[in-house]
Amino acid sequence: MTLTRKILVRFGPVVAVLLVGAAYAAWQLTGGAPESQDSKAYYLASLDEPYARSLVGGDYAYLYSPAFAQVLAPLRLLPMGWFVAVWTLILVGALAWTARRLALPLLLFQPVIASIALGNVEILIAAAIVAGFRWPAAWAFVLLSKVTPGIGLVWFAVRREWRSLAIALGATAGIAAVSFVIAPRLWFDWAEVLSKNGGATVSLPTLPGPLWLRVLAGGVIVAWGARTSRRWTVPVGSAIAVPVGWFTFTAIIAVAIAGLLVRTPGWSVRGMVMAIAHPDIRAWRRPAARAATDPRAATDPRAVRADR
Repeated sequence: MTLTRKILVRFGPVVAVLLVGAAYAAWQLTGGAPESQDSKAYYLASLDEPYARSLVGGDYAYLYSPAFAQVLAPLRLLPMGWFVAVWTLILVGALAWTARRLALPLLLFQPVIASIALGNVEILIAAAIVAGFRWPAAWAFVLLSKVTPGIGLVWFAVRREWRSLAIALGATAGIAAVSFVIAPRLWFDWAEVLSKNGGATVSLPTLPGPLWLRVLAGGVIVAWGARTSRRWTVPVGSAIAVPVGWFTFTAIIAVAIAGLLVRTPGWSVRGMVMAIAHPDIRAWRRPAARAATDPRAATDPRAVRADR
């Protein structure tokens, strides 16, 4: 494979995703794109009264921590249209960073498209989960936005990775402490909002079961994955624990698993396609295993085929 082709294979899909995101953001600026309700909710959550609209299922409801609103404060200096467009670019950038070469096909997955169009933080949560394996402080974003997907931290607890768990919780506590010093009243307001919406329901089809049961199920899934070294269980367990499980929650699963997959040593698109398409996975693996034990395979594949 030539150097040019390697560059195209590695970076082409990422560039394509960014271009699609830029085009969509431009469409939003013209006013032709569907309304981005969640990003508008973040824009309208002023630091004076961020929880003026805070009923689950209500128009432009803001339900996240004061810290999230405070971080977005500089971005809210922009006109609303520009805020929405820039926020879209942030989400698409997070998708490209997380899923890399798989980001482009993920744009064909309806929940991912809907999540970006709405401006929800699900893509960012997926990015935080993936980043959290290397930089545990990334979990602060999860805990200070949707909160309950933080059940994914069970991974560190079960595996007794206490340092990583301490970093994740410590970073969250540190950010919350600074935010509280800046605006203590907002934190009491947020606690009231969470309590008020604890048993709230929405008219949209969502995941069945009460939130506490889904959080428990998510914790069990993550704990099993931690004991068996299955990282993909972290986004699965975290996603089913989201407060309102509309169908876009699957974007967390798809993007995060893609992100974990592309960071797996030896991973390739060709190998993934073969694993999915081949009717006998053992037959697909056999040549690779034979090549590892037969030195002739590295220089003369025909010698290996002749022995079959």
